[in-house]
Amino acid sequence: MNKSIFFTIIGLLAHFSLMAQSNYVGNILEQYIKTKERIQNKELHSNVFRLNLGNLAWNNSLVYGRQEQYYYGLSDKRQVFLQLLVVTIDSSNNQYQIEYLFDNNGKLIYCLEQQANPRYHYRELRTFYREEKLIQLSEDNVVVNSSTIFHSQKVKYFLESARYYWDKFLYYMNQARGG
Repeated sequence: MNKSIFFTIIGLLAHFSLMAQSNYVGNILEQYIKTKERIQNKELHSNVFRLNLGNLAWNNSLVYGRQEQYYYGLSDKRQVFLQLLVVTIDSSNNQYQIEYLFDNNGKLIYCLEQQANPRYHYRELRTFYREEKLIQLSEDNVVVNSSTIFHSQKVKYFLESARYYWDKFLYYMNQARGG
């Protein structure tokens, strides 16, 4: 095979691979927007877990409040499908919000972290997953092409915490069913 044809084929394969990845990311964002619309239209059920409801100061005089809001649908067979989880943390000097979007199999497909901590160089971090493998990461709306230790730790944290929250959600839903 001619070298130029070989490199052309490799280039086209890479291009189509990037297009497929871009389409996949676009589909996830579309699903995220539709989920937010369903929440707005009160089409999804919602459960809330709240820590320090009154945001009172703790012993060290710091204020800390945390809320986990689970948005889910029910199938005809009363099976639950967690769609979106929004975790909001308010502390004395920082605010964080992390949103986890799940597929129908309970796998994380998208995570959005927004924070106002001056120690960090970013305000928004978005991660996209396929089969719980990172396929794209963006920081303040700029796609990051090379991963740092910081990014690797964040991705690991998002995946582990998503699994933790998913299991917590299922545990409480089973309790609600008398299980």
